[in-house]
Amino acid sequence: MKHRILQSFLFIGLFITALTLAAYAQTERRTTTTRTTTADNALADDLNTTSSSARRTTGYNNTANNNVSRDKDTVNDRGGYGVISGNYELDYEDENNGGFGIPVKLGYDVNEYLGLEFETGWHVHDFEEAGRDFGHLHIVPLLVNVPLRYPVSERFVPYIVGGTGVFLFGTSGGDNDTDIRNGTWGFKTGAGFDYYVNDNTAINFESGFFFVNDPKVSQTVGGTRVTTESDVDSWYIGSGLKFKF
Repeated sequence: MKHRILQSFLFIGLFITALTLAAYAQTERRTTTTRTTTADNALADDLNTTSSSARRTTGYNNTANNNVSRDKDTVNDRGGYGVISGNYELDYEDENNGGFGIPVKLGYDVNEYLGLEFETGWHVHDFEEAGRDFGHLHIVPLLVNVPLRYPVSERFVPYIVGGTGVFLFGTSGGDNDTDIRNGTWGFKTGAGFDYYVNDNTAINFESGFFFVNDPKVSQTVGGTRVTTESDVDSWYIGSGLKFKF
């Protein structure tokens, strides 16, 4: 199980690295082209004997540069955003306890590098402990996250994220009457990227871990109440849509 998780993270890391290098190379090509064009224009201005022509050329270049800056700002500037996505999730220790999640995030970009967001959602896992079927585990996280972004182009923005908060639990189904301590502390770590298809909408991809303090679970077995601790740490990979507003 751990080997599969490590292989998945290696693949994800290579994928993100490849996209980052490709975007960086594209940005460098654009920068080189812009610098060459600017140098050519400057040389032409020096050779131009009419000062009015030089002023018009300079004004045109400044306007073009301002437009490019505004276009970039519309993607990476400060402001609010929301994200809704779907996750595939696996228990870090027990592959039988996999499930899915629908995380929802509301955040604010302080600048193009730093954000602050609130995360909640609904996660459902198969729930087995010590050979006993506890049915399905329902998890509602209430987290405060801090994403750190590094825009490598106007459209491609990779990031890392960390967060902490409370995880609420509930159960359904199972062989016997099941109770679980409702609420425990935990945190998340992850990495991903946003790819903007326009100024306000991006495709989001993220993978990481939820680390949760083990909640106590009790179940009636043969007339006896049995209590155990449940390991609910999980690995996730998911994608969705991000909307800026």
